[in-house]
Amino acid sequence: MFRVINNAFHHHCQATPIEQVGRWHIYNVEDVAADWPGNGVRLAVTMSAEQVEWLRANDKPGDFDLLPLPTPELVS
Repeated sequence: MFRVINNAFHHHCQATPIEQVGRWHIYNVEDVAADWPGNGVRLAVTMSAEQVEWLRANDKPGDFDLLPLPTPELVS
């Protein structure tokens, strides 16, 4: 299992990614909490090896802006 964080938010994570795949940074599941960043908004997605492999085959890099962490008030 892996944790996956979108490029727009990965710069807030203290863990070191294993790799970047398309629009995502891939982390060891042990390195990023399931509820990351822990502020009431969950940005870390848990994926299996098969799902990450699908990203490798199908997700393409794209332009993105580095964004601030959202808060529950901003997403409700």
